[in-house]
Amino acid sequence: MRDPLERVVSLYRHHARFTNSPYFKFIKDGNLSLRDFVESCVTPETNNEMVRIFSASYRYFPLLEDRLANYRWSVTKKLPTRQINEGFRLKCALENLDKYFSHIGFVDSLSKTANFVAEWLGLGQDGLVVARENVFAGPREVLSAGDRRVIENANELDLELYSLMRQKRDV
Repeated sequence: MRDPLERVVSLYRHHARFTNSPYFKFIKDGNLSLRDFVESCVTPETNNEMVRIFSASYRYFPLLEDRLANYRWSVTKKLPTRQINEGFRLKCALENLDKYFSHIGFVDSLSKTANFVAEWLGLGQDGLVVARENVFAGPREVLSAGDRRVIENANELDLELYSLMRQKRDV
């Protein structure tokens, strides 16, 4: 898991920087700021993406309800991605994490996850080396209060999930 604010900022910077990104042209042609990118709803990655992933349900018709809801959203709201904020999704994500995951890793402590995987594979601690690729080394501008608010509003569930998982890990 990654801090939702950092994740969304990084996502925007990545798409704005790399010409082969699927959203590079969209960002450049529209001269979109971070706030504009999040508010455009062009990708679900800017809206509670961790909760979307961890709350997935694969019952009889995988994701059919979500697909239908996404279609209704795009037709009625004229936005490409349905924004989610339903509290039940957080509950589902928490249940899935408890039921199906033995380890919750965090980007800022990737070595701990590497050690967990190495032990699980029987390689012994430090038996797995993780290469840090695509690490942005440029200057970091401070996130404005307005941008922070927009990202927080679009990622309330992710922020809560992240906080709960950090607390649980630190217990």
